[in-house]
Formats: sequence, structure tokens, C-alpha cells
Amino acid sequence: MRYTTGLGSCASLLRRSLVVFIVSAIFIRFGYLQAEAANIAVGGGCSLADAITSANTESTAGGCTAGSGADTIVLTGTTYSLSVADNAYLLDNNGLPPITSTVTISGNGATIQRDLNLGCPTALVTETFRLLIVDNPGSLALKDVTLQNGCAQFGGGIYASNSSLSLLNSHIVSNTATQYGGGIYASGVVTVTQSAFISNTTLLQDGGGLFFSAGRVENSDFHLNSAGGEGGALGLSGLGDKYLLSNQIYENRAVENGAAIHLQGAVGHLDNNVIYGNEVTAPEERADIGLGAAPATLFGQHNTMVSGAFTGTTAIAVGLDNTRDRVFVTDTIISGYQFGLVSLHDATIVANGLLWDNVVSPTMNLGAGGITVTNAFTGSPAFVAPAANNYHLSAPSLAINRAVSNLPATDFDGDARPQGVASDIGFDEFIPTVTIEVSKTVGTDANGCASTDSLTVESGTAVFYCFTLHNSGDITLTQHAVQDEVLGVQTTLSFDLGPSATAQITRSLISALGPVTITAPVTNTVVITSSDGITTPVSALRVAQVFASATATDTATVDTEAPTDLPTTEQPEQGDNRLYLPSLH
Repeated sequence: MRYTTGLGSCASLLRRSLVVFIVSAIFIRFGYLQAEAANIAVGGGCSLADAITSANTESTAGGCTAGSGADTIVLTGTTYSLSVADNAYLLDNNGLPPITSTVTISGNGATIQRDLNLGCPTALVTETFRLLIVDNPGSLALKDVTLQNGCAQFGGGIYASNSSLSLLNSHIVSNTATQYGGGIYASGVVTVTQSAFISNTTLLQDGGGLFFSAGRVENSDFHLNSAGGEGGALGLSGLGDKYLLSNQIYENRAVENGAAIHLQGAVGHLDNNVIYGNEVTAPEERADIGLGAAPATLFGQHNTMVSGAFTGTTAIAVGLDNTRDRVFVTDTIISGYQFGLVSLHDATIVANGLLWDNVVSPTMNLGAGGITVTNAFTGSPAFVAPAANNYHLSAPSLAINRAVSNLPATDFDGDARPQGVASDIGFDEFIPTVTIEVSKTVGTDANGCASTDSLTVESGTAVFYCFTLHNSGDITLTQHAVQDEVLGVQTTLSFDLGPSATAQITRSLISALGPVTITAPVTNTVVITSSDGITTPVSALRVAQVFASATATDTATVDTEAPTDLPTTEQPEQGDNRLYLPSLH
């Protein structure tokens, strides 16, 4: 190691210190030096309101740790009940301080609620308030939290003003807005994942559950939300792209258009959603998905739509407000509606790959725009259990292998597309159960199948084998490869074996199954591989189809019995030429 002493080393140290100072100054000046994030635990003298203030100001408030950078407020999983407003900010009262910094609220199952004894609105202004507000440049990530019973003009649970909002595993329940966004109103970018909007309401306007301008909502539920205007579950507005992916949107209600979803001046993308049981109360505007008020564009693929209880309902309606809307629908099941697709004025609908099920009037064009439908089928989707709201496909479904697109690459449940020669229409990709059962028996009857797989006969006896094949899966199997090395069988039989069907393979199909002369004990095994006989080449746009097959084995044993010695008292006399045989058993 080299050591330096004296003034030289001091000068060197000074230069290094100066460099460090200059570099540090540069990083601070241009924002490269970031504060380390803080965890702020609520409890023990630190209230939720103080925790938000600490995060915003990066200083201590109440008994809370000072915020620092992007902070995480940690709740203890209890219920935080608010009875009076904390502030009046951006149009409404708010139960908690505005979030103006980058904040994550980690709830651990906690509930933040406005006192459940308070109605909406209340006589006292201070008792009418939303729960949370996020204002630019703030952003909020809500994790594992329930927001309940908020009340405001815009966004009863949350109002996000030109700011980022994300929800993960959270529940927005029974919040009310008089105008827009019963659960949440967001004019910034929203990301919702694995969350639920339940029983939220707008009294006069749109977006009973969620009203938003840009972002994506996926793997979430919208249930029992209602709008006094349009969009019982969701209102989509603004120029930003909005994505609804693999959601369940059901039993929502709107007074006007769009019982489930309404778009105005928006671009929406709907993939892999199941939409059912929604209702519009206005008799002239009964559409589950509606476009209007301002020109909107909707791209939808692999969705399943099932009508609600009201008669005269429509799946998708466009141009209701004389707007030049455009809809592109692909690979969608439309079930139980009075009208499937309705276009008014200059609005247009282009559909490709539809399955109509019990739809009285599949299309109705009432304007100059027009409706174009190709690759449409009519018949039953064979839902698994529609009475229990299970709209997955079962084996007889006419939706199977009839889609025109394999995108998205996975379905609502995350199963890969395609599973067959083509993808399936709707939100669900049917995965067949491919199983068989085989039994092998042996006997001495040339004209039938024996009931046992073990037999003892005299040497030189002729026996006959039988293979019994049962299809315990849910697709028809057509090719059956049979292999029995001892009998020298290696062949493929072609016949249809439907679900739950049974077939017997005897010497009439394979001559090697009998007669077989037994001269020594023998044990042999049959292997049968059955398939649907389908293969799909790999291509740039498709995944190779899984070859549907199943294999089963069974063993039969035939033994011989040698002549037995007679007792001494029964020994033949000399010159007795009679032959004594063993008994057959």
C-alpha cells in the first residue's frame, strides 16, 4: 500500500472534497439525488390524517414519522371511521387531507369509511364529504383497502384530479356522487387491478362505479352499481385510451344508456370481459354498452354479453345522441337480447366472428352509418351453468373453434388461446378434458368379451382377448392407437367415441386377439392412445394446438395347470392307457 504525507496529501484531499461537493451539487440541482422513502405507521398517536400530512410535507405531524420522498402509509387492518369533513377542497368537502405527493396506502385489509350512520347527502354540510382526494402533482396507490360510504358531487370515494391513481386488491363500496363517479372520479391515469366496485351510485349523472379518462381496469368486478344518467358500472370519457381487460361486469343499472358501460368522446378497448344481468330503466335506451354525447370509438374482442331481466334490451347501441360513433366487435357472444347491434344516424358497427344466442333481432340499422357483420353463427353457447351465472363454455358449445382471432393470447382465466384448431368465441377458451379408461379381459368364448382379466386353462387351450375402451372426457375421440407387444398388435383404429361412450375391441377388429393358443403362462399389457385426430401447424399468429390424447393400460394373465399326481389309492394298474386331465377352473 502506498502512503502519502504532508501538503501533497492535503491538497489531494481538498481536490477530492471539491469534486464531491460539485458532483453532489449537480445531482441536487437537477433532481438526481432522491430522498429515501419512508414508512409511516398509523396508530399510537399517529392518525391517518396526520400521516397524509407528514407524507405531503415531509415533516412530522401529530405523532407520525416525517415523510421522505415516495411514502407508504401503513394501516393496521382496522376500521377508520370519519364523522366530519377535514377540509373543503376542489368542489367538495373531504374526509382526509388532499394527497399532493407520491403516497401508497397499504391497508392490510383496513376499511376507511364515512360514518355509516350518515346518509347522503346530509342536512349538515360538514357531514357530507368524500373520503380521499388526490391532486396534481400527487399520486396515490391504494392496496388492500376498502373505501365505504363517501358522499360528494364528484367521486364519492375518491376524486383524482389530473393525477395518477392505482388500486390493487381494494374494494370501493356504497359510495355516492350526485354528479359523476359514484365510487371514483378520475381525470388522470387510472390503474385498477383485482379490485371490486360494489353498490356505488350516481344520483343524476354517469359512471355509477367508476368515471375515468385514461388507464386500464383488469381482473376486477363491477356489481350492483347504478347511475342516474348513463354508465351504470363505468363511464368512459376523454381522449386517453381506456382498457377494460378480463373484468366481470354484472347486475348494474342505469336510468339512461349503457347499463354496464357508456363511452362519450372516448376510445375504449374491451377484451375478455363477461357482461351479464345489467339493466337500463328508460324504455327507449336499453343498451348494456352505449356510445353517445360525443363521438366515441370502441374496440371489443372476445367478450361475452348476456341480457338482463328487462325485455327489449340491446347489447350495443351507437349514435344515440346523433354522434358519429364507431364500433369494431370481434369474437363476441351475444345472448338473450331483443336487439343485438343497433346503429342510429351516422354511427357505424363492424362485427366479425359473432355467436347469436336467442337474439330476436341481431341487427337494427336506423341511420346512414350502417352495420356490417361477417362470420356470424346462430346457436347455443352451451354455458356451464347460466342459472348460477357461470358463462364458461361446455363441450357442446357452438362457440368452440369458431373465433377469427387468437388475440388476446390468453382468456379471462389466463388460459392460452387457442386450445383447438382455432380459438373460441367469447371470454372463455374451452379446455377439453381428454381422458380414457381401458380394460383388458380374456376368456374362452369366441363370440363375446369375458368379464375377467385372469384365467387358468389347460395347456393348448384357445383363448380370446377383448379390450374395452371408455371415453371419460368431454370431446369425441376418433383415432385409437392400440399396442400389445406380446400379441404382436400395433395398429390404429378409426371410429368415433363420444363423451361417456364405450366401445369393445374384439377379434372382429383385430384378428390377433383370438384365437390364441396357450402353451405356457403369459401376461401381456395393452396400451391404447386415443385422440381427436387434430393437429395445427405453428404459425406466426397461432400457437400450435395441444394434441388431444389420452393413454391407458391394462394387463391380462393366462396361466396353465399341469396334470396332478393321483392319490396312491387311485393309481392306474399296469397296462391302463387312460389319460387323466386336470380340471378347468
